[in-house]
Amino acid sequence: MKFQQWLRKQQDRQDQIGRLAKALAEVDVKNYPYSRRGRPDEHRRWASIVTRFGSQAHVRSFNRAWQEFLKAKKRDEKKESIPG
Repeated sequence: MKFQQWLRKQQDRQDQIGRLAKALAEVDVKNYPYSRRGRPDEHRRWASIVTRFGSQAHVRSFNRAWQEFLKAKKRDEKKESIPG
């Protein structure tokens, strides 16, 4: 799961993460390279997007959203690794 996929699913939330999702879910991430060295770093890419287009409140929301995203990603990976 990518952060943008997760973020789009959060748009109906009535909190700061929901507002962040509404503001940034349609950003075309292809316009923002991972890094100068070309190494994939999704967090750095999104941090760059948020600081460029978001407010200070969006930056704080992004930090919380990223932590929730990592937990959801880990949970999904566990589900996929369970045979059955």
